[in-house]
Amino acid sequence: MNPWVKIGLLAVVVLYFAMVLYQAITLRIAGAADSYAHLDYVWQVYNGHLPTGYGYELDGRRGPSETERHLTAAHPPLFYALLAVIIGPILATGDWEFATVIARGVNITLGFGVLISLAWAAWRLGGALRNQLVVVAPAMGVLVVAFIRVAGDNYNDVLVVLLSTIAITASCIILKEGPATRYLVVIVVTSVLGMASRATFIATLGLAMLAIATAIYLHRPEWSARRKIGTIAAWWVGTATIVIASIGWFYLRNQEASGSWFRSRPKQAVEAREYKSLWYNLTNLDFYTVVPGRLLGIREWNGLLPINYSLSLVISAVCLVGLVIWLLRGGRWKRIVASRSSVAIVVFLAVQMIALYVMQLQHATGWGNLNPRYFLPGLLITAFALAIGSLGWRRARGFVAATIIGIMAVGGMVDSIWYNSRFNADPSLKTFLILGGIAGISTLVIAISLFKTTATVKTVPSAEVEESQGALA
Repeated sequence: MNPWVKIGLLAVVVLYFAMVLYQAITLRIAGAADSYAHLDYVWQVYNGHLPTGYGYELDGRRGPSETERHLTAAHPPLFYALLAVIIGPILATGDWEFATVIARGVNITLGFGVLISLAWAAWRLGGALRNQLVVVAPAMGVLVVAFIRVAGDNYNDVLVVLLSTIAITASCIILKEGPATRYLVVIVVTSVLGMASRATFIATLGLAMLAIATAIYLHRPEWSARRKIGTIAAWWVGTATIVIASIGWFYLRNQEASGSWFRSRPKQAVEAREYKSLWYNLTNLDFYTVVPGRLLGIREWNGLLPINYSLSLVISAVCLVGLVIWLLRGGRWKRIVASRSSVAIVVFLAVQMIALYVMQLQHATGWGNLNPRYFLPGLLITAFALAIGSLGWRRARGFVAATIIGIMAVGGMVDSIWYNSRFNADPSLKTFLILGGIAGISTLVIAISLFKTTATVKTVPSAEVEESQGALA
């Protein structure tokens, strides 16, 4: 690995910790809207039972309550069981504030795991771009504001993002290289843990099973049809059996309580939210731009600097044009289309994102809402699209990518300041200057590393690199 790649990746790690620590330190100790519900789930698991669709038991920040709608009871218990071991005894002393700090530390650590997983994916799948992609993809992935927000709080999303990223990467690797047993085992393990963490992991699980079948079909032509079908069936049935045996009981519990395997209570009106029909959402532009338009924040920075939606769209547009340039340069799109493995990977990632949009549509229809947080399981796809697109401007020598990383870093801090201002919080200038300065220096180092590595890669014909590495990029 080029030394400048290592330096750039180290700068990304430092940048991530500066950003997420700023979020965790400045966020009010009570957290965001659902933070109490996640903490209460931990408390109930520590006390030997699961929450129901209604009622909270944790005293301190608010509650207890026997009738209030529980916002996280529908989630499987893996994340909360892990936290119960770590912070349950602290909650038992009544010190929920310190327990919250520790919980945020756990999520920050899991977020670091997401960063490493994105770097692994970029290195294994990046082809000719991997020296730059291994720096840019994890940077742009972890700087998506929706991710920084949950990584600096006590939400269960980060564990799901980590498991999804690993499962998607392993699926792409077997599509590219063939069904090596170690990656099939990784897919099975992450699928089981994912279904024990969030119901929406079902999309990643289903697509991973299709990836196994496709990989066997593409890379084992010497096998008989009977052997192929038998091997596919064995992995499918084995995975389904382990998932059902380990966590199926929880989804049956949901089904009995609500009539739906992914709800803890029947669907009903939510106070202060208007009903939105399926047609309303399908004709709502915000539905289609919830990912490209919300890179820099879930809501507009009204009252502060309401430009994040427009700026997010500009970033997305620049990366989209760069992606087209990258595909057209040297007829790269022809080589991708000519490779069955590359086509399979592209289709796999596209269907994964479509599945996330379908689940968002299901949630938003009725009294739900649109939220980029629900697309975080596909963070790898977002990160790769932004990274490859920003690097598609080859003559810029990494300047476009570094500029976007800088904008995302500034946007993350502005979003934290804006969110805290809603609660009349007084952000620490000292914290901002220290962590903001570290983030700025890290971004500069990333820019230098990209400039150096783009200079190096020009000495090798791109087609030769792509052929030797056999990757999508």
